Amino acid sequence: MVDATSGIAGAMATMVLSDHGADVMKVEPPGGDPMRAYPGTVVWHRGKRSVVIDLDAASDRETFVDLVGTADVLVESFPPGTMDRWGLDYASLRGDLPSLIYTSLTGYVRGTDAQERPAIDLLVQARSGQQFEQTSLFQGVLAFTTQLWQDMEHESPEVFSLNRDPQPGIFQCADGLWVHSMHGAGGRGKDRSALWGILGIDPVEPSRDPTADQSGPISDAFRRLPRQVLLERFWANDLPVAPVRPASEAVDDPLLLADGWIVQIEDEVHGPTRQVGPTFHLRGIEPSVPQAPQPAVGRHNAEILDEITRQEPRARRARAGKPLAHALEGVSVLDLGNFLAGPFGPMLLGDLGATVYKLESPEGDQMRFITKPFNGCQRGKLDVVADLKTPGGREIAHRLIREVDVVHHNMRPGVAERLGVGYETAKALNPRLIYCHTGMWGIDGTRATWPGFDQLGQSSCGLEHELGGEGNPPVWYRFGMCDQACACQSAVAVLLALYWREKTGQGQFVDTSIVSGGMFYSSDQWNGPDGPFARPQVDSGQTGFGPLYRLYETSDGWIALACLGGSHWGSLCKALPELSGDERFASAEVRTRNAGALGDTLERWLRTLPSRAAFDLLDEHGVPVEIADDMAPTTWFDAPDLVTAGLVADYEHAEYGRFRQFGHLVHFSATPGRIGGPPPLLGEHSREVLSRLGYSEPEMEDLRRLGVTLWLE
Repeated sequence: MVDATSGIAGAMATMVLSDHGADVMKVEPPGGDPMRAYPGTVVWHRGKRSVVIDLDAASDRETFVDLVGTADVLVESFPPGTMDRWGLDYASLRGDLPSLIYTSLTGYVRGTDAQERPAIDLLVQARSGQQFEQTSLFQGVLAFTTQLWQDMEHESPEVFSLNRDPQPGIFQCADGLWVHSMHGAGGRGKDRSALWGILGIDPVEPSRDPTADQSGPISDAFRRLPRQVLLERFWANDLPVAPVRPASEAVDDPLLLADGWIVQIEDEVHGPTRQVGPTFHLRGIEPSVPQAPQPAVGRHNAEILDEITRQEPRARRARAGKPLAHALEGVSVLDLGNFLAGPFGPMLLGDLGATVYKLESPEGDQMRFITKPFNGCQRGKLDVVADLKTPGGREIAHRLIREVDVVHHNMRPGVAERLGVGYETAKALNPRLIYCHTGMWGIDGTRATWPGFDQLGQSSCGLEHELGGEGNPPVWYRFGMCDQACACQSAVAVLLALYWREKTGQGQFVDTSIVSGGMFYSSDQWNGPDGPFARPQVDSGQTGFGPLYRLYETSDGWIALACLGGSHWGSLCKALPELSGDERFASAEVRTRNAGALGDTLERWLRTLPSRAAFDLLDEHGVPVEIADDMAPTTWFDAPDLVTAGLVADYEHAEYGRFRQFGHLVHFSATPGRIGGPPPLLGEHSREVLSRLGYSEPEMEDLRRLGVTLWLE
């Protein structure tokens, strides 16, 4: 794999593949990838080989093509048009390299109005309206909207949306430390008598919204207990809670180290370090571990250039294969999950062309009543009802398991076994099966059976601490960040397992966790002999990381400014000439010392301008800037360029009428994605699927009469 990216997205993606055995050759310009200035690359560049190739030089471009010819995959992140000018775009290479998988990471989708805009995370967030949520580039942004941004023709009062409370379930303890408690969520009819005993208060009626904060007596009760005492009492009584802590403390968590979510790596510069480890496990092969520390710039020049002359140019060899309409055409998945961390991964696989069966109990997925979050991870699935607590329901599941390629669920360890759909049972029914489990803490260690939710991942992995900002209480991202990361990692794990099965014929067990998903967001954090390095911290106003990378208020709204280098500073000085003559800002070093004064200067200036005027002035002078668009969550459904680019899914729903949500997250040139339809109703496809599984009409009627299954009339 050739990694020709700079920035976070490409570095993290290729790190994941390197962690699982890919030979990643990182192509760097003379002097190295500018991103190396950020210490997080100690983690993101690990396990790769570094080669210096100057793509501005014609002779080096020839070397680059020869290098890519020896690879299976090229990943690049240049602005649209750059590779075209060099003759290195997909259209130019595909003729000579027919087997090459060419992956392009851009800020915005090609062909859309914003395709030429700066591909900087802060600016993409602003343009897409993410900062008005609380705060991938653009398609990455859309993934996080899955449980929030939906357009329904008929939206009844019963349709449930997550509220915008930034601190639901976050409580301060007697010692001033914070916890996130999900004591009001999880499990139908859950006995919470132990909770009220621990808190020493009378029972409080739970809210229909499991994320809603119930202040007053509950908050007061939390403030009476030191955090560690409260945590231990909750854990002893199977109550879901986690400490709010910075990512550096999570990296030093001995249980995460024991479970393999944290690894120890000897860095060539910094010595022994603790880093975020592989975020999913493939249990049918040797455990995945990072192959090596971050290499020095050009460390592998000689060996890679020598390999070019000796290795088979595999990308030049056309490979015969069965033509597919979609990338996962012919793959089938049985989704046994609930909530978001389980079902979202199968939905992503369905969007790539897999057939996904969603098996629900007669009561339905435990998140069905939380309407929009449920809809956000169910589209395109065939919904089958089967009560796994009955022999007839288990037989339905077993017939499906015999047929599918993948079983996927997020039940607590031990539950699937009790219901007759555990891995050993499934493997006996289908030896080639890929069996994917997504849990809270993982399947190993003392915390394996503890309850968990996205909120506990965010709190225990540093996200809530980070978002709160300097000196502020912690804040929860309502996007379900850790659920999302867990689900996305599970989809990648399944794809790698399918690749392994294609090579070996062997199925296997794979697993990931909400906490490993949370640590993925904090993967730039590493702790060395002298402790953790100082990560950038959100300011007390929650506007950004410093005067040159933050949101600014204008006279009628907000803009996002992202000056990341010397050239951007020069452009800013042209837009505001008084900056260039101010000795306090004469160099990057003194600007850092006078960050407060610089921020104050920019605040005063920008507050006098309307957002559009500020944008036009800064953009004209080449300053990376965007207007923070508070209307984007509703207007993007009707934006012609986004609709044309396939970023809006549009279909008819039996209850909502016309129903729209985000569309394709990835574009394939030869095997485009396939969004199979709207989120299904409970039992919508039971008769169809049971008939396909060989059940006769009388048998199906008997199962329905016994309450084992149900379907729509």
